[in-house]
Amino acid sequence: MAATNFHPYACQNMAKALQSGIGVSTNLVEAYAWWQLFADASSGLIIGRVSMNELALKLGTADLQQAQRLAARFKQREWLMLSPRKIAEGDRRLKLAGITAGTKSNLAVINGKTLAEGESVTIQLKPESVTIKCLKIEKDSVLIAVESEDQPRWLRLR
Repeated sequence: MAATNFHPYACQNMAKALQSGIGVSTNLVEAYAWWQLFADASSGLIIGRVSMNELALKLGTADLQQAQRLAARFKQREWLMLSPRKIAEGDRRLKLAGITAGTKSNLAVINGKTLAEGESVTIQLKPESVTIKCLKIEKDSVLIAVESEDQPRWLRLR
């Protein structure tokens, strides 16, 4: 609520959360818009501009234009709904147990289920179940997509 009332440090916190995927799905375009709101406040001018410039290096021209339009919408109090992650980053209930490199394909074992790239499986995580899709298997990590989340995530061997 503080961010939607343009409290500068709340806008900064929204930008950090969206940029890093803290509690919400990572969204660099929306993060840039929040950095812009923070930078527009006198207390956030320098830090906000530096953060915007750093983030701009990761965005293309179309994304930057979209972020600027989004910031203008925010200034008109037109807010987007945040999409919380179904499973928090680092949630130990979702565990990569092993990776096997084969001659034809690599396999990953996630919560006792064996998957190849492109395969999906439903995993029971009490009190809920989630469907994940294995996108990419590397030497010590696996990129997965969790159903209903808009950004994929990496699971790493521990």
